[in-house]
Amino acid sequence: MDAAARVLARLDRIERLDHAGASSAELLAELGRLAVEAELWARAEGDARALGAALELRRRLEGLCRGGPNGAADGSRPPASASERPPDRHG
Repeated sequence: MDAAARVLARLDRIERLDHAGASSAELLAELGRLAVEAELWARAEGDARALGAALELRRRLEGLCRGGPNGAADGSRPPASASERPPDRHG
């Protein structure tokens, strides 16, 4: 599965979870994974603007998970960004 397909699949999963009444923690975790996948896609495409957007999304999610402005501190944390984690050997 290529990077674009992973992002689209993640968006679909988030929408299904939301419609099913998933908890905030579940949705935040999925959004964190989306940010990582979007970052990988942007890096693969060499798109600086998209990379900036993905990194900004990640920054804001981290603020929410820490109970930042308008966020609820529920202990969840988005996964490490693509640049902070080991390469995915299954992709």
